[in-house]
Amino acid sequence: MRLGNGLDCIAQFPPSEWSSRLFWSFLLHATLFLCLSQPSRFATVPADETDRLALLAFEDRITKDPLNVMSSWNHSLHFCEWRGITCISGNLTFLTVITLGDNSFRGEIPQEIGRLFRLRLLDLRSNSFGGEIPSNLTYCSDLQVIDLNVNELVGEIPVQLSSLSKLRQLPLSVNHLFGRIPPWLGNLSSLTRLSIRRINLQGTIPADLGRIPNLGFLQIAENNLSGTIPSAIYNLSELFMLSVSANQLHGTLPPDLGLLLPNLQYLYVSINWFTGPIPVSLANASFFQEIYLTNNDFTGGVPMNVGTLRYLRIFTIGGNRLGTGEEDELKFIDSLPNCTIPISIGKLQKLQFLGLSVNRFSGRIPSSFGNLTELNEFYLQENSLLGNIPPSLGNCQKLTVLNLSQNNLNGTIPKQLVSLTSLSISLNLARNSLIGSLPVEVGSLKNLEELDVSENKLSGEIPETLSGSRAWNGCTWKGQLPVQGVFENASGISIIGNSKLCGGIPKVGLPKCLVLRSKLRRFLSLKVIIPVIIVAMCLISLLLCFAPLLWRRKSRQKHLQTSSEDQYKNVSYAELLKATDGFCSHNVIGIGSYGFVYKGYFVSDGQIVAVKVLNLQQQGASRSFLAECEALRNVRHRNLVKILASCSSIDFKGNDFKALVFEYMPNGSLEEWLHPKVDEEHQPRTLNLIQRLNIAIDVAYALDYLHHHCQTPISHCDLKPSNVLLDNDMVAHVSDFGIARFLCNSTNKTNSIAVKGSIGYVAPEYGMGGNVSTAGDVYSYGILLLEMFTGKRPT
Repeated sequence: MRLGNGLDCIAQFPPSEWSSRLFWSFLLHATLFLCLSQPSRFATVPADETDRLALLAFEDRITKDPLNVMSSWNHSLHFCEWRGITCISGNLTFLTVITLGDNSFRGEIPQEIGRLFRLRLLDLRSNSFGGEIPSNLTYCSDLQVIDLNVNELVGEIPVQLSSLSKLRQLPLSVNHLFGRIPPWLGNLSSLTRLSIRRINLQGTIPADLGRIPNLGFLQIAENNLSGTIPSAIYNLSELFMLSVSANQLHGTLPPDLGLLLPNLQYLYVSINWFTGPIPVSLANASFFQEIYLTNNDFTGGVPMNVGTLRYLRIFTIGGNRLGTGEEDELKFIDSLPNCTIPISIGKLQKLQFLGLSVNRFSGRIPSSFGNLTELNEFYLQENSLLGNIPPSLGNCQKLTVLNLSQNNLNGTIPKQLVSLTSLSISLNLARNSLIGSLPVEVGSLKNLEELDVSENKLSGEIPETLSGSRAWNGCTWKGQLPVQGVFENASGISIIGNSKLCGGIPKVGLPKCLVLRSKLRRFLSLKVIIPVIIVAMCLISLLLCFAPLLWRRKSRQKHLQTSSEDQYKNVSYAELLKATDGFCSHNVIGIGSYGFVYKGYFVSDGQIVAVKVLNLQQQGASRSFLAECEALRNVRHRNLVKILASCSSIDFKGNDFKALVFEYMPNGSLEEWLHPKVDEEHQPRTLNLIQRLNIAIDVAYALDYLHHHCQTPISHCDLKPSNVLLDNDMVAHVSDFGIARFLCNSTNKTNSIAVKGSIGYVAPEYGMGGNVSTAGDVYSYGILLLEMFTGKRPT
C-alpha cells in the first residue's frame, strides 16, 4: 500500500471504505506539508537524541568531580553548550568533540559512548578513569583522535579499534593495561601518532608497525618488551620521534640509521641492552634535537661528525663502554689516532644538556667545550680523563650543573670556573688529583646548592673573609666581607680527603690554620717591610739583567758529559699510553719519516715530555731506533736534545713497540719559526736578528761537540730546521739522530751507501756515493744558515 498518493489508496479499497481511507490519506499529506513548510521550528530539537543520552550515561559513571565540571551538564542548557562538548550545526546538529582532560575525574568510560556516531575527537587525558577501554568505540567510525593518556585504565587494547580507518592519533600511555602490542595496529593506515608508554606491555615489537606509512611519532618506552627493533621500523621514513627506552631490547642500531630515518629528531633508546657502535650516519639526520643513548652497552667512540647536528639540544650517552678500546690502539700514517671525546662537540651551539658520564673516555677535556654558551648541565664523571680543567669552561655562562668527579684530572681549579654565577645546583670535582688552593671566588657562588671537592690534593687556607672592594647587598663595600654563598650551607659542602686544607668558618668543620704566620705579620711593621722589599726588588732586577748574559757565556764553554749514574731509564707501553692520552692526535707535535712525536704528561712526577713512537711497519724504523739509542746513550750537551727514557716492548695487541722519550721543547722547532702558519688559535711567530744569531751559535756548538769532543766522533747526517728544537729560553737543541753515523778515529769516514738525508740539505757528495764525514754536516749547517737569514727554503 502506498500512502503518498490518495487515488491509489482509493483504488485499493471498496467504496464502503473510501470515506475512511480518504480521511487518513488527507491527514498524512497535511502532516508532511507542515513538516516541510516549517523547518526552523524543528531544527531547534536535537537531530539525534542518542547523543544526549550517551552523555548522560557518561555523567552517571563519573564518581568524583573535584572541579565541579558536571555542574554545567543540566537540562537548562542544550548539550552542545555543556562544558567540554563541541558540536557542528546546520540542518542537523551533531556532537563531534569531547575535551575533558586535566579535570581529575574518577569513574569509568561507559559503553554508551559508542553511540556518538559522529564523534571525531575524544580527549580524556590526565584523569583517573578506570575500567576497560570501551570496545563500542568501534561504532564511532569518524574518530580521528583517542587520547586516554595518564589514567587508570585496565585490560588489553580492544581489537575492535582496528576498524577505525580514520584514526590518526592513539595516545594510551601511563595506564594499567597489559598484554602485547597488537599487530593489528599496522592496519590503521591513517595513524600518525602512537603512544603506548608505561602500560605494562610484554613480548616483542611487531614488525606490522612498519606498515603504517605516515607514522611519525612512535613511543613504546617503559614497558617489558624484549627482542630487537624490527628492521621494518626503519622503513618509516616519516618517523621523527622513536622512543623505546626502559625495556629489555638488545641488538645493534643499523649503521645507516640516519639515512633510513632522515626526518628523525628525537631518539630515545636508553636503559636497554643495545651493543655495537653509535652509527656515524646519525649526522645525516640533520634535524636531530634530542639523542638519549644512556645505560646500554655501546662501544667504540663518539662519531667525529656529531658536531654537524646544529639543532641538537640534548646529547646524553652516559653509562656505556664508549672510549678507548682495543680497536683504538696505536695507528699510524694511514689514519691518525683520535681522542676519545671529539672536539667537534664544541660546535653544537644550541646544546643545553651534555651527558658523557660513566664511560671509558680518556685524554683531555677539549677546550672547544668553552664554545657551548647555551649549556645548562654537563656530566663527565667516572671516566679516565687527564690533564687540567679547561679554563674555557668559564665561557659557559648558563651552566647550572658541572660534574667532573672521579677522573684523573690534575692542576688547579680555574678561577674562571668558580666565577660562574650561573652555577646554582652542583659543582662536583671530587676524586681527582687537583692541587693548589680553593679559589676564594667560590664564595661568590651564593646560589650554589652543592659543592664537592673531596678526595683531591688541595691545600691552603679557606678564608673567613673576602678582601677587597665588592658589591655587597646592593652596595659597594671596601675591606673585609663575610664569606657567603655556598659556605652558608654546611650540609651542601664536601671537602674531606684534602688533608692540607684548613681554616674557614666553623660550619665547614676544618681545623684552624697555624697562627704563627698571623702573629709574625702583626709583629713586622710596614715601615720595616716596605724598604726591604724595595731593596730586594732592585737587586733582583740587576741580577735579571746580567745573569742571562753571564749564564749563556759560561754555559757555552761547558760541555756536559754523561756520567755512569746518569743513564736513561726504561718505561712501559702502558705508561706511555696513559701519558699521551692514548696517543691522541691532539697531542701530535711532529711527524717524521719513521713515526709520530707526541706530547706526553707523566702523572707520577708531573713531567711534560716528548714521546717519539716508531712505526715499525716502515722499512728501516727498527734500525733508526737502534742508531738513535746508540748515538744518544753516551752523549750529553746543553745544545743536544736530552733523552729521558726508552721503551722496547709490545703493545696490548702483541705487536712490537719502540719509543724514545725526550725532554719537551715548548717553543717547537726552528722550522715553525722560519716558516710560520696562521691558524685560528695561533698568531705567526717571528725571530729577530739576535735570536737567529744565538740559534746559529747554539747549533754550531752542538756540531763542534759531536765532531770533536765525543769519545767517537758522530756525524748527524740530517741537519735541518725541523731537527732544531727550541726550549723556553729559545736555546737551540739538535735532535733526531735516527740516521747518525759513528766515524772511526783512524779513518774519520764511513761508507754512505745506506745514508738517507733530506733533499736540499744533504751534501752533494753523498748522492754520488761519497763517504760520510763531518764535512757533510758542515755543508748542511751552511744551508741552514742561508735559510735562517734569507727566510727561503733550499728547494
